[in-house]
Amino acid sequence: MEDCKYLVKIETMQPSAFKSLFNILKENNILEANLTISETGIEILEMDSNHIVIAHVLLNMVSNFDSFYCKEPVLIGVDVTNLTKILKGIGSKEMLTLFAEDPTKQVESSDGDASVKFGLLIENANKGQSSKIFVDTIDVNKATLEVPYLDYPYQIQMPSSDLQSIVGNLKNMSGETVKITLHKEVLKFYTKGDNGTLETVRCRTNKEDNSIKITSVGSDGGSTIIELYVKLNNLIEFTKCTSLANMVTMYLQNDAPVFLEYDVGNLGFIRLGASTLKNKPENW
Repeated sequence: MEDCKYLVKIETMQPSAFKSLFNILKENNILEANLTISETGIEILEMDSNHIVIAHVLLNMVSNFDSFYCKEPVLIGVDVTNLTKILKGIGSKEMLTLFAEDPTKQVESSDGDASVKFGLLIENANKGQSSKIFVDTIDVNKATLEVPYLDYPYQIQMPSSDLQSIVGNLKNMSGETVKITLHKEVLKFYTKGDNGTLETVRCRTNKEDNSIKITSVGSDGGSTIIELYVKLNNLIEFTKCTSLANMVTMYLQNDAPVFLEYDVGNLGFIRLGASTLKNKPENW
């Protein structure tokens, strides 16, 4: 393929990261998305239909793509469910190319309309096989969202598989809400459900690979008590990002959404935020 035909041509040998990324968006009820592609990377900023979950994807480590060409910025609206189905068939060792054809280089159709065409090229060098797919684009309302500025007082990093396990155990109690507290470097998760109550406590240890790492901003010495209530289902869906990265970072602040951040391979990150509840459940 010659770059002169394209506004955008991006190659990566990390198709699994893209497959997981769009599946996670779909599972969090973000069914339509605008892909903003520029010379600095690929960005998605969307909310779910219920305005409870916000997703910010920034794949800005352009040097870690196998190639990254962007002649000029483009905005591409996609149906996330359909794109997830298309990506499902890509093998983990295949080359994935995302492209947007330059309409000025296209032969105009009979009605004189030459629009940007978005597509995928899937190549398997071992088999000598390639597939070129043109993906139908859609008009997605560009919501007036601002990129979350996470100058939160506390950031907690821990193995992503550990957080997924904690959330899975909370789910087994058949509750709907999780209380997250942080005080003096002790992180607690609590739920009450049909099967009883469960509280999981996580502290620092001398084992760096398994210990939580707490970064605090401010001079209160960790004396502030963070107490938040969040829907358990949101955490369940967020922790499906475990397939993307070994570590997760939690951003915590009173009276603010809870955010989880995961790396997307070595290409960038996804941040998922959920609105917190104003009050604890009545039966607690």
